[in-house]
Amino acid sequence: MIAAAAVTAQPATPRDAASPAAVTLPPDLDRVLRDYERAWRAGDGAGLAALFTDDGFAVQSGSPLARGKAAIAGNISRPGGALQLSAFAYSVSGRLGYIVGGFRYPDTTGPGGRFVLALNQGADGRWRIAADLDNSGPPPAEPAGNDHTTLATLNADYVRAVLTSDAARFREILADDFRNTNPDGTILDREAFLAQVARPSNLKSLRADDVEIRVMGNTAIIHAHTEYETSDGRPGSGRYTDIWHKRDGRWLAVAAHVTRLVR
Repeated sequence: MIAAAAVTAQPATPRDAASPAAVTLPPDLDRVLRDYERAWRAGDGAGLAALFTDDGFAVQSGSPLARGKAAIAGNISRPGGALQLSAFAYSVSGRLGYIVGGFRYPDTTGPGGRFVLALNQGADGRWRIAADLDNSGPPPAEPAGNDHTTLATLNADYVRAVLTSDAARFREILADDFRNTNPDGTILDREAFLAQVARPSNLKSLRADDVEIRVMGNTAIIHAHTEYETSDGRPGSGRYTDIWHKRDGRWLAVAAHVTRLVR
């Protein structure tokens, strides 16, 4: 019989009412989460893949299934941000176990994402991940305040999601009839855009400034300038225009147009 954990600890990251209380993991299981955080933050694909079994699976929201260390390592090409992992429950039976938990970033609004790690203990005593199943979690509530405040938060989420290839967040904030115009002039519908953003990008950093938000009833237009650095250290800049529409009380992105500036 597998026994569920029941020891409650102070959560290492901010928690909202939609998240269970965090639990304290045994050191050998906690090491898996801390090593995962370090590899993700550093963009260390090989280091992350080393935490998995040889035929392990990574199933991330909005991304293709990755099986095996080579595929898992190939999904990371740059630092992924200050990932924070917390455990909600765990169980161990012999050499098999699991961890149920949540993930977030310092700027995450709402409850954050959820994960389940299926674990296998090797002959060396170390726990390795046999399957990593991620879910974006319940949609966050609209930020309190006026429309301008809400749109400013959504705009920041949009930029971060581009940088971190967070297709799950885009699924929450894009309208079904969303269209995106790429710098090369191609136009993508929602599903094509989600597939594009889910692929690892070559951006090491991305920052938006000169942000102008104009609200006209249930429609809003956001203009902004961007500065970015590619994974090989090349700087660049651009501009974008996003159009948002308020539907059933929620702001959703309905169109985006992205340009790159020539230096």
